[in-house]
Amino acid sequence: MNGNYILLSLFWLLYCLFHSILADNKIKIFFNRFVFFKHVPYRIFYNIWAFLSLSALIVYQISFHSENVFSRNMLSVIAGFVSFFSGLIIMIICIKKYFRQLSGMEESYTDILQISGIHTIIRHPLYAGTFLFIIGLWFLFPTWANLIAICIIIVYTLFGIVLEEKKLIAYFGDQYIRYKKNVPALIPKISFTGRK
Repeated sequence: MNGNYILLSLFWLLYCLFHSILADNKIKIFFNRFVFFKHVPYRIFYNIWAFLSLSALIVYQISFHSENVFSRNMLSVIAGFVSFFSGLIIMIICIKKYFRQLSGMEESYTDILQISGIHTIIRHPLYAGTFLFIIGLWFLFPTWANLIAICIIIVYTLFGIVLEEKKLIAYFGDQYIRYKKNVPALIPKISFTGRK
């Protein structure tokens, strides 16, 4: 395997590791003890770190030539555009809905469980949108480097969903358990009978 691919895999794994460590509540509590973080929310610095490190990783990923896994054709380009733009639209809807929480302006969880709008179809629309977005990118640019990144992101996110749901159950209790039973995590239920 090309040394660039090994380094790329390592960098993505390290990014995911630090992403999880820095998002952990114990780390948040530790940093919030410092006077500085009493005036500026920790989440803002976490978001800045995530953005800068992700940008550096993407710059590295596109800095070297990577062979295509398959040759693009009209079908793969159409599938890529449909997946890419579907994911982008879902991500924009979610970011608009979650902006205050994602930006650090308010806490991650409020007293109200989000079960309206797109959340009536799937429990984790932001992750589903991200998956559609990156898979669409891969169909448009089907390189080995992009495939490595996508596989690591998807596996990491699936593990993250399991951990996030434990937090949501701990916070919302039976309300989230009932919601989880009725609404799928990532792939909407399709009913051909016209009934849910």
